[in-house]
Formats: sequence, C-alpha cells, structure tokens
Amino acid sequence: MLLLVPAMPLAGTWKKTEVPSYAASVPILAVSGDGVFYSASSNRHGYFFQSVLDAYRFEAEAGTDRAGQLVARRNIVFLADTCDAYTPDTAGVWSRANSSKTFRRRAAGGQVIVLHLLSDSLEPRHAC
Repeated sequence: MLLLVPAMPLAGTWKKTEVPSYAASVPILAVSGDGVFYSASSNRHGYFFQSVLDAYRFEAEAGTDRAGQLVARRNIVFLADTCDAYTPDTAGVWSRANSSKTFRRRAAGGQVIVLHLLSDSLEPRHAC
C-alpha cells in the first residue's frame, strides 16, 4: 500500500520577516524567546514590559476539567533596578545577556524568560 502525504513545512522552520502590523506602532518593542511581542518602557525603578496582545487560557471549574471559562490578560514582566524580576506568577532575578538589548529573567524554579529589544532607545538604562 502506498500512502501519499502532502508536503507540509516543518513546524520548526523559521524565516526572516517584518514586525506584524498589530505591533508596528509600538514605540519601543521587544520580542520574547517564545515569540510574544512586548511594549517596553523604563523609569528610575527599572524596566516594564507588557505584551502587545492578550494571552489566553482555560480555567476549569473546581472538580471538573470540562466546565469552565476562557480568560485573557496581558503578560507583564517588571525588571527592577535592584536586579529583582517579577511577573504576575513568578519572581526571580534578571541580567543582561551578551548585548545591551537582551535581558534574561530567571525565576526561582529555574524558568528563563528572554526579552530582546528591537531598538536602542530605552532610557534610562539599568545594569544587573
């Protein structure tokens, strides 16, 4: 028996692209290691990143995995000038990677979030 399967691109194939239109008007843009776009800002207390689009998840009702509701929120990452890092779900520390535009946030459990700025205009700058 001969089975014919249509050619499909591999899920891991990346190609060069431009910033999508929904994020093009964000003044200072960052992209995370998992492909989420964030608006970025800085003040004397540190850096603030907020996802451009909502993130979604399903919250099941207690005692069941079928009934529940779809909920949404913006992802938030705060990198404090004290080198502490916070999200709504975790806390940890942050540092700059090999460039002044890449940040790594490590949570207490070892999870790492990488944020890469797509511009150089984030002021004031902080070092950790």
